[in-house]
Amino acid sequence: MRDRIGRIDGWLGRLFFRCVGLLCAAVALLSAYAVIWHLTHWNPAYSLWPAIMFSLVALAGLSVVPYCFSRKRTFGEALDAMEGGAGDQHRRR
Repeated sequence: MRDRIGRIDGWLGRLFFRCVGLLCAAVALLSAYAVIWHLTHWNPAYSLWPAIMFSLVALAGLSVVPYCFSRKRTFGEALDAMEGGAGDQHRRR
């Protein structure tokens, strides 16, 4: 039974972290597109701040993507990270 719970925990963890990784990758791609669009359609009335903010969002999204796909993470780690605990330590049952 414990092995089955471990497999379910691993499966849910991979699913959760891959969904978060894909979401962050999509945000990073859309932010990068917004920066490119903003710079190619430059108007002197535009401010440079939107390009800076979108590039920061793109960098933040890109920094999260490798973490989500780095190794097989468990759902317990996701719950620990949301609760503010140590994210890389396994839950004690």
